[in-house]
Amino acid sequence: MFIETVRQLGYYCCIAEYYCGSLYQGRSPPRLVSRSLAASERGSLPDSKKGAGPEVDGISNSADWRLQRPAEHFISGDNVTSIESSAWLGRLGPAAWRDGDGPTVLDLCAGCGGFTLGFKSAGYRVVLAADLDPLAVATYKRNFPYVPVLRPSDRPLARRPRNGALPAQKSKRPSESASETSDVPLGDLTQMTGEQLLDAAGIGVGEVDVVVAGLPCQGYSYIGQRRSDDPRNSLYRHFVRLIGELQPRVFLFENVPGMATFGGGQVFNDCIDTLKDLGYSVESRILDAAAFGIPQQRTRLFVFGVRPGSATEIANFDLGTAKPVTVSEAIEDLPVDLGAVPFSGPFELQYECAPVSQFARLMRGSSLVVRNCAPTLHGDELLSRLTRLAAGATDQKTGHRRLNGNAPAWTIRAGNHTRTACRPIHPTADRVISIREAARLCAFPDEFLLPDTRAVAHMLLGNSVPPVLSYHLASAIAQYVFGRPGPG
Repeated sequence: MFIETVRQLGYYCCIAEYYCGSLYQGRSPPRLVSRSLAASERGSLPDSKKGAGPEVDGISNSADWRLQRPAEHFISGDNVTSIESSAWLGRLGPAAWRDGDGPTVLDLCAGCGGFTLGFKSAGYRVVLAADLDPLAVATYKRNFPYVPVLRPSDRPLARRPRNGALPAQKSKRPSESASETSDVPLGDLTQMTGEQLLDAAGIGVGEVDVVVAGLPCQGYSYIGQRRSDDPRNSLYRHFVRLIGELQPRVFLFENVPGMATFGGGQVFNDCIDTLKDLGYSVESRILDAAAFGIPQQRTRLFVFGVRPGSATEIANFDLGTAKPVTVSEAIEDLPVDLGAVPFSGPFELQYECAPVSQFARLMRGSSLVVRNCAPTLHGDELLSRLTRLAAGATDQKTGHRRLNGNAPAWTIRAGNHTRTACRPIHPTADRVISIREAARLCAFPDEFLLPDTRAVAHMLLGNSVPPVLSYHLASAIAQYVFGRPGPG
């Protein structure tokens, strides 16, 4: 009990330090590494029956990474000084609006930006994002620095002008971002109003075209406790409230399929009925990411709403037409031997070979180095067990399962702030997959900047909407709602 209390205190200290603005102090973040990772290199951490060798799944060092400020989780990519506002335009396929001047998008519960990346690639204008997790916000801001983000804060902030321009900064903190120029105190659905969101985005009533959200799924998931008193289960009510206040032309939200059956279906039916009462045509579909050319079998519930018009065409678009992408096709060009990575970073290596599939070429783009290659150190006992683990098989003691290179991966899970999910074993190497390999399986491009702290990065990836799937959804909305030509 005492140890768990200390762990929780460590996390809340991290959050409190972020609230106080320590992330933006006008100085470069120190290049710190996890203390327990250093300990694991000395071999002082025992294997865990829960699936961890020394620092295998972020379990051993969970107390340490939560003590760090969000910026300290980034080492790879520190040499990236800026990302242009148009950097992601057309990145995942043809943009429906080639100048990036498409309909406006608000991304609520944005996480690290899976929805945003897909919609920006399709040419939409993402004018505002919000999330409660400071680690997710820090990652989002590194990749979308020109998108204002509402993040946890404990102080009143200046309003963003209606013309969308940032107000003059009088603060001595020159790196203060657009996320700190709104008057919304929390990046939390329960604390937002439609008026506050419009003020923060610098747009007026009737100027919101699309609202997307990856609502927290833990309370509905079949692998969780599915508790009726989980406060996250009521977040959909606040999403519905905001839809009524913002009145977008289109909305789209994602959750686990368990939301549709939770409480005998009453929660989901209440949500749909209320949205229909607001005048929307509403459709829902369970989509598998693998059917859209993503190397991961990931089924999720997507709910589409359109006003005026019909949501049926969007929900029925192009279902299950892509050829499945295997794990080997997705990651074979990434480095297998991670031993050459400097212990203190940057955790970057050269590509192993040329891309072996169209998907790998799409993810690689014009990247010259592979970031986020920090190795995970395994104990001798675990290593000996991994050498005997066949493709697709599960180690009964630790719960580790080796990926089958000839099939898509199973669902990459997030875990939580106290325990990360057991990471898959590489199809050919005797180690868990790296952050970048997990990002490939989740369809994030290689230039997307992720934290180098494994527990944080894998949690963010496991909670995200795959950007390639997001791009297909954005393209369908562009075609069937806004009359743009399809990407094909």
